[in-house]
Amino acid sequence: MEKVFAEIEKKIPQKREGMKGKVYHWLKRAEWPVISKKDAKDLQDSLHKLETELGIAINVDIEYISRTVLERVRANEILEWLEGHSFDSEQSEMQSDLQTKMTAGTGTHLLQSKELKEWLADGEASKAFWCRGARGAGKSTQISAVICNLESKWREGVHSSYEERAMGYTYFYITPNCLKDLTASKIIITLLLQLLKQVTSGDSDPNKASFPQAIIDLAGPSVRSGRIPLRQELTKAFIESAKCQQFPKGVFLAIDNLHLLPVQDRSDRATDLIEGIYEFLTEVQRSAKIKLLLCSGNAYMNHFLGDTEDIKPFELAATPQDLKTYLNHKIEGEDPKARRFRADLRQEEGLTKEMVIEELIAKSDKSFLLPALQMKELFNSSRASSISDVLKSLPPTFLDIYQADLSKIRDLQHEESLRAKIAISWAYFARRNLSAYELECAVSFGRANQGGNLPRRMNTIKIDKILDWCQGLLILSEDVESNGEDLILGGSTRVQFVHSTVYELLRDQLDLIQRIEEDIARECITYINETDLTEIVSDDVSSRGWREAKARKYGLLSYSAEMWGFHANRANNSEIDDLAIQLLQQESKLEILLDKLPKGASTYGEGDLLTAMGFHVAIHFNYLRVAKLMVDKGLGQINPETTVQTFEGDIIESKTPLMWAIISDAKDVSEWLVQTGANPNIKIENWSPLHWAIAKGKYDIAKLLLDNGADPNLQTSDKNETPLVFAAILGLLDISKLLVNYGASIAAHDIEYMTVAHHAARAGQLPFLQWAIDQGCDPQAKANGNTTALSAACYQGHTKLPEQIPTILHTGDGSKTKERVTEWVQVKG
Repeated sequence: MEKVFAEIEKKIPQKREGMKGKVYHWLKRAEWPVISKKDAKDLQDSLHKLETELGIAINVDIEYISRTVLERVRANEILEWLEGHSFDSEQSEMQSDLQTKMTAGTGTHLLQSKELKEWLADGEASKAFWCRGARGAGKSTQISAVICNLESKWREGVHSSYEERAMGYTYFYITPNCLKDLTASKIIITLLLQLLKQVTSGDSDPNKASFPQAIIDLAGPSVRSGRIPLRQELTKAFIESAKCQQFPKGVFLAIDNLHLLPVQDRSDRATDLIEGIYEFLTEVQRSAKIKLLLCSGNAYMNHFLGDTEDIKPFELAATPQDLKTYLNHKIEGEDPKARRFRADLRQEEGLTKEMVIEELIAKSDKSFLLPALQMKELFNSSRASSISDVLKSLPPTFLDIYQADLSKIRDLQHEESLRAKIAISWAYFARRNLSAYELECAVSFGRANQGGNLPRRMNTIKIDKILDWCQGLLILSEDVESNGEDLILGGSTRVQFVHSTVYELLRDQLDLIQRIEEDIARECITYINETDLTEIVSDDVSSRGWREAKARKYGLLSYSAEMWGFHANRANNSEIDDLAIQLLQQESKLEILLDKLPKGASTYGEGDLLTAMGFHVAIHFNYLRVAKLMVDKGLGQINPETTVQTFEGDIIESKTPLMWAIISDAKDVSEWLVQTGANPNIKIENWSPLHWAIAKGKYDIAKLLLDNGADPNLQTSDKNETPLVFAAILGLLDISKLLVNYGASIAAHDIEYMTVAHHAARAGQLPFLQWAIDQGCDPQAKANGNTTALSAACYQGHTKLPEQIPTILHTGDGSKTKERVTEWVQVKG
């Protein structure tokens, strides 16, 4: 008994002065012998329990801090990963700029409308909201008002419980500046990044990012491998994130300026972009937790949606209050034209600002077409009549304005009318927006120039005069900044139609569009031919200084070299084909042509360009007619005897014509080359044509090659990787099934004995991994270093591992495997 009491005393603090009440008096009075053995044992157990709980509490606190640090590191990794593939900074600047410039009172009607409130609160999947109108109508400002309102509500409830938080908000403004690198995946990634930043701002613990599980699952197999998930994976993650507890009231999504998307462009890249965005919007529209607002010109939106039942927007028209806010802002502006207008207005008897606004409102139709062009006409300093007369003569709708402008163009003097039609034709058919200087050169060259000198900076017709001739149908884009690549003097201000509707309205105006494809192709080829390279000599085709010199002396040369082949191919004209062949035989011009071909690891390397010929340039443009003619004339070979050439002692191994065609997405030429006998099993720089087709994700080309004798088990020369390994890394299930159907070995391994299961697991391609195992790939196979598919996946730190990898790999006790994997991943950081 005494030993028990002694142990108890060791655990009771010696300083009893702090003890109060019954405990103190009981201890003071107690003589240990009066305590029963059972009481002493219970007291000892209780103290042991307290000691254990204290230790656990300390360990839990340490574990919590460790996990918090780990989660913060992982959160930062996810944010950095997404930021590297997004337009986040540009979108933030755009939104900030729009809100800064927002006129007081703008958007009040929209925010207070019963229609919008009921739509946002609707818990069921509902129609998309559609805000449409002409350029300058205030659509983006309206959306900004909604975003600003939602952002304010989110900040007010940022530290509230999940149930009390406001609606999440995401937005994407399509700008001419981002179109060059725009993909559907980059749009979705930008939206996901916005969601994550709201989550981090809304978490009660600033060091902990409670990201939606869907995003964590998506990032796990992707962050460390650096891969960009498939568009379908990104779409699923976005929709699932909108359903999670962090956004109990769902997410608002706005896509603005849809009319800027390149619907006229028939290239594979443009087609993939349009289809990708449409598929994303279709899936989003089906979610009850996402409210979708689309913003665009009406003509384009009709084209974009077509007759589909998937997306059915309902319109929002402007009210007189919105129009008054807009018109007041324009008339009360501080620019010289507005000040002069107010001065003229004061001279008008019986006419006030309010009367002008009411008249303009009466002339605005229900489609939210604010009278931007009508205001321009009122502010026109060259008008001869009074404001009252101009006001009475204004047409009421955009269509009427357009028809009136066409009449004005036809009524110009012959030379002015001709040059206006040339400018409009170039803007209509050009494969990208021309810079102001490029359009000056285009209008000053060719048929309108009547055999004159090649236009230079000093002898072109200036852009202001050209725009005046076009009667407002063409304008300068003010929101495009130079990216350092255009190298056009005076910046890279682009010329565009005043509104996307013009494209639709011009379709039937053949008398106005006098420059068809063959005319533009002929002028591009002629421009290249007449360029004097002796004035701009350089040994380095990638030299920035050389390209700057070209831009200074020959404004249309950059566009001509970049796009001539596309226009020539679409012209379908034998005369143009002959001009093309003549151009491609001039070695002195190849420096210009090759300079405009894309460079990079995924396309052409510098060595490829050094060994390229005119035949390769024709292939790049998918110019099948000319490619055939060049082979017939002995200017190109289907299977060149050697692809190895020597330059200054360096051995350069170029790609074969078939490889060029695959990399260029030249489908027509690819089919012709294969059917004409191009070798599908040759390997250049380790890869075969089939490897290239899979790397580009081209199912049709891969099938074409396999149908014509491509070996599905051909290994790369450096790592012994089969085409199926490429498909595993990229997660291309359709192509993989195709390869297996043509005899690809599911058990093949590379030089390190890694199977397709290893590669799929390491890349986080779980659906592919499941399929490969179902096909008989050994999940327990060991590569060099005893690496299994599971350990290869663990090494990448995939957060999906504990739940999914063990099950897929059939590794026995799932719960134990999950614990081992989780512990392994934490140890590896």
